[in-house]
This record gives sequence, structure tokens and C-alpha cells, in this order.
Amino acid sequence: MVEFASGVKGIALNLENENVGIIVFGSDTAIKEGDLVKRTGSIVDVPAGKAMLGHVVDALGVPIDGKGALSDHERRRVEVKAPGIIERKSVHEPMRSEQELTLKSTRFIIGRAYYHI
Repeated sequence: MVEFASGVKGIALNLENENVGIIVFGSDTAIKEGDLVKRTGSIVDVPAGKAMLGHVVDALGVPIDGKGALSDHERRRVEVKAPGIIERKSVHEPMRSEQELTLKSTRFIIGRAYYHI
């Protein structure tokens, strides 16, 4: 993770010889070409758990709803390896919807797309 001189945080994605591509977590209006950017030494993580229920948060999990800070929460990394197919729960119950025809059509199109890949 990186932090701009204005306090706005981001994550560096593209590391090239002459420039760095950064996803900005906040307003980019305070960022100008030539501004100092420092690495924070931390990996992007966000609050998780029941403390999040009922809150509106920004991209980094900071409450923006005026209800105050989150209490008693754990933090989880944003980028983690997905569990293997064997470790995942099987789907035992089909999704019910009034738009079943649309869902079937969507499944067919997605299936066709996978076939062509």
C-alpha cells in the first residue's frame, strides 16, 4: 500500500521503469503530478465480522455513515488465495426466482462463452 503527501492511500499495481500505476482509495483531486508518494509497508486489509453490520464504509473499511468508529472487529487481507474447489461447499439448493427463464438464458450464454474460451 502507498500513501500520498495529501494522506490519500492507494495500492501500487503496475511497476514500470518510468512510472507506477496506482489505484487510489479516495479522492484524487488532492493528488498532483510530482507529489511525494511513500510505501506504507502494509498489505491492504479491511475490517471484517459482525461489527461491520449496519455500517456504510469506504474502500478501506473506514465508516462514512456518521455512526462512529467500528468496535471489536477483526481485519482481513483483501487479496487472498481462493479456496480450492474441493474445499468449497457444494451447492445443494437451486436458486429460486420469478425470472427463471431469464436465469436459464443467462446460464446458456455463460456456458456458451466458456465453451468458446
